[in-house]
Amino acid sequence: MADYRLSATWLIEATAQPVIQALSDANRKSWWPSASLSLSMDSAQCELRGCLTGLLDGELRGAVRLSVVEADTVTSIHHEWQFTTRRWWMNIAAPVARWFFLRRYKAILRQGAEGLAHHLDARLLNERTDELPPLRSGRAPPFDIAAAVGAGCAAGVSSTFLQMGIWLGLSYPVWDMLLRDSRFAAAIVLGPRVLPPPATFDLFIMLVAGILHFVLSATYGLAIAALVNRMKMTAAVGLGTISGLLLFILNMGGFTGVFPWFVASRDTAAAVAHLGFGVTAAACYRYAQPLGIRAHSH
Repeated sequence: MADYRLSATWLIEATAQPVIQALSDANRKSWWPSASLSLSMDSAQCELRGCLTGLLDGELRGAVRLSVVEADTVTSIHHEWQFTTRRWWMNIAAPVARWFFLRRYKAILRQGAEGLAHHLDARLLNERTDELPPLRSGRAPPFDIAAAVGAGCAAGVSSTFLQMGIWLGLSYPVWDMLLRDSRFAAAIVLGPRVLPPPATFDLFIMLVAGILHFVLSATYGLAIAALVNRMKMTAAVGLGTISGLLLFILNMGGFTGVFPWFVASRDTAAAVAHLGFGVTAAACYRYAQPLGIRAHSH
């Protein structure tokens, strides 16, 4: 899972009591419909400085802590959000889409500030949301098979497009090269009979090649994830690069001993694609695997 921490502060021209009541009200969704969370009053602290804690439910899992402080009829609501994404596609897309997700979550908080001010018929003086560095538990994260397989498949797709981009930059016939390599892969299962030119489009051959490509990508993803499971992101990406190089040696070196037709695809584009695969698989897994959420108090 991808984890996030956000700090938000709202300044509203109102007293604290109606603010606390509105935040803890079960009908809160009437003015903040986009917030999928359930807040419960922390009565022990509330008497001193208005504190609320809550749990996130839905596509996010985590916790939120709010402190409400009044000064001269202006109330400050400070939030600290700590959560992970639960949907698999959000976890896999996190390395490239994290910025968009953060914009979305910040927009949700901004809508909450505006909705609360409107609900209280008060003036919103200021609203600000910042990202905080994630809190990580001291224990090593558990190995996540689903995240590893997903990271391998994502790396398989991205490395294919990377290789096609290199072909395009070198003025190679991209479609013909793709058909050729698809037949090379399919021949592992179907035998050399599918190799003779011309390398025209064949739906069955493309399907076999695609399935094999994803099976190998998932397998390699599991292997790379096992290597980088306990590493920080920088070290994981470095080891992913080395893993990509080793995969190139294995696929374009070892495989050619059994499947000699792969010699034709042993070039710079294939080497860069394998390096890209290793980096992407390692980075996607480290973003997608569960990092755990610790309770945080001020």
